[in-house]
Amino acid sequence: MSKDSKIHTPSDSLEDASENLDKYDLSKAVRGKYYAQYQALKGKIPVTIEIEHGEKKVILHTIKTKAILDQKGSLKADIGSDLAPGEYEVTITIEERQNDSSEIMG
Repeated sequence: MSKDSKIHTPSDSLEDASENLDKYDLSKAVRGKYYAQYQALKGKIPVTIEIEHGEKKVILHTIKTKAILDQKGSLKADIGSDLAPGEYEVTITIEERQNDSSEIMG
């Protein structure tokens, strides 16, 4: 390492940020001013997805819950959501627990 090199630590970053704040007048700032609006929109902002014949706008919901998969391949899950009853397109990611890493390696 040359004598001109400097190791940056997290406290250096905080000091740099503090210097930048001096340029702004925050005397009229209101903490949480837009919090209620953010909460109202949270999870309800449409996303545009490109599909084969154009595009579609959807609202994506992430729901984490436990489910039971029976021998016939039926999945039962209680999602406890505020979504209206009806038909939805669903993508499922299944987390299969592994007890020992040696099972994966063979």
